[in-house]
Amino acid sequence: MYALKLNDKTARDLNWLAKRRNVAPETLAAEVIEAHIRAETQRSLEQEAVHFRRLHKRLLAEMPGEYVAIYQGDLVDHDPDMLALLQRIEERYPEEPVLIRQVGEVVEPVIHVFSPRGKHD
Repeated sequence: MYALKLNDKTARDLNWLAKRRNVAPETLAAEVIEAHIRAETQRSLEQEAVHFRRLHKRLLAEMPGEYVAIYQGDLVDHDPDMLALLQRIEERYPEEPVLIRQVGEVVEPVIHVFSPRGKHD
């Protein structure tokens, strides 16, 4: 557990919103911080995807079909076995967002998701 110091205005705003939502200020603060961390992680992975697209032609020529790990714009590891790669990446970058993608002919394959609901739902 960490103790955070908030300025007076932020503390007042947090207490006001927590009261309005009928939750403890600590619960609300944790939710807000976690949401911000998820958003930052997503932005980081989107940036790594930009780097993956930039590197794709070279990756396709050198390691087609393999899984690659992109971190801070660089290829940091690759392996035909995704689980082996994932284990190494988790060991080397335990708290960092690292993009892992398979190198294929198509840079970003289209994924079709079919709804279980009918057309008239």
